Amino acid sequence: MIRLEIGSTSEVGQVREANEDSYLAADGLAVVADGMGGHRAGEVASAATVEILSAVEGNRSLDDLVRAVHRANRKISEQSAQDPDLLGMGTTVCVVGLVRRDDRDEVAVLNVGDSRVYLLAGGAMTQLTEDHSLVETLLQEGRITAEDAEDHPQKNVLTRALGVEPLVVVDAWLLEPREGDRLLLCSDGLTNEIDDNRISEILGAQDEPDVVSRRLVAEADAAGGRDNITAVVVEVAGSGTESAPVGDRCRRITTPAVDLSDEHGPHTETVLAVVATSDPAAAGSPGSDDSADPSDSSETDLPLATDPSASVDGDPEIAALAGGPSAGQGDPSSTEAESARANRWRTAAFALALFGIVALAVGAIAFTSKQGWYVSENDDGFLALYQGTPVLWIHPTEIEETDLLVADMTPSDRAVVREGSTFSSEAAAVRRLENFNTTTTSTTSTTSTAPTTTSQPPTTAAAPPGP
Repeated sequence: MIRLEIGSTSEVGQVREANEDSYLAADGLAVVADGMGGHRAGEVASAATVEILSAVEGNRSLDDLVRAVHRANRKISEQSAQDPDLLGMGTTVCVVGLVRRDDRDEVAVLNVGDSRVYLLAGGAMTQLTEDHSLVETLLQEGRITAEDAEDHPQKNVLTRALGVEPLVVVDAWLLEPREGDRLLLCSDGLTNEIDDNRISEILGAQDEPDVVSRRLVAEADAAGGRDNITAVVVEVAGSGTESAPVGDRCRRITTPAVDLSDEHGPHTETVLAVVATSDPAAAGSPGSDDSADPSDSSETDLPLATDPSASVDGDPEIAALAGGPSAGQGDPSSTEAESARANRWRTAAFALALFGIVALAVGAIAFTSKQGWYVSENDDGFLALYQGTPVLWIHPTEIEETDLLVADMTPSDRAVVREGSTFSSEAAAVRRLENFNTTTTSTTSTTSTAPTTTSQPPTTAAAPPGP
């Protein structure tokens, strides 16, 4: 019987005051959640996620885990709306769990955000999950290089996280487990400090999972520890099949979030579709969407849909559709249902695309506002130096206030200052400040030291004495 041997470690790091990471390592299930939104809020969001997932025990299925992630998203969103102290909180999450599918054990991998899952198999390490971040989007679109991504100023901007929106898309994979496979779940506090080559080296050491997790966290902490650091190491045992490179034994699962309405009223759930193929050349590698021939009913699993008659905590559950790929052929109502479902999918895809565009625009504006230096009048009427550039609603940060009142400057200089001047370097901005100061001082000096001419009454010569 397949089992998962798990070791886990989490540290606050050297910079943060509190640990907002939460994790779970028990009962064939491992979870890492990296909270965000402030000292208390991030911790609340990540802890709620782990608590909900920990309730998925025993003979679980893939859709049990996906449903739990959606419950966590809903709970965090509701808590954030109800408590002003928790407003804006959210969390990433990545999950590795043993599940039953088609009467056999498989390993499910889920993620939302930029916490990662790696697989070390047959001596090769693969990143199974994809980062849901602005930098990863730019990298995938070819707009930046891998080297640019390492130190990008928007590296921590996420495009997807739990608790931010009522709907969330959960990425998922199914892995055929092999003896000795090792999976690593980690927060970005680990991957931001040590590179993949070093992670692979430590993960491949002949040590117990608990020892390996401690080594990974300790090394990341020693490298800077600028964030909370969590590592959970999972090793597959009891498979009886020797580990080998991942190849085609990891299948991508599509789990789009959709908005459904029925006689019970509007609600949200997940439609889960599993796509597999027997062609190794066509099989999707980790991080890519699979595709299959719809006519091959032996290799294509049916999509799962919502059953309004079933409920968990008052919400509809996910239930499998009956019948095969040919079910409903020639039935107009089936065609209409398929068309309606396709329209809902397109709506969800459009909403996600729009969200991505807005996120990119906001990120670009924020990045631009931090560039350059700016000279202008501050709220108190003094000439001041600012870092950044005014962009829409974002104001630059005041760095230095001079002693020079703008009202005392010449009319032409005063107009220039109040219009504002932008410079590419601090030195150029400082020179402009000095020039304004010199001009004003010179004008004042000339006015106060102008020469004054006084006239004296003429002196009358004394008349010579008479004879």
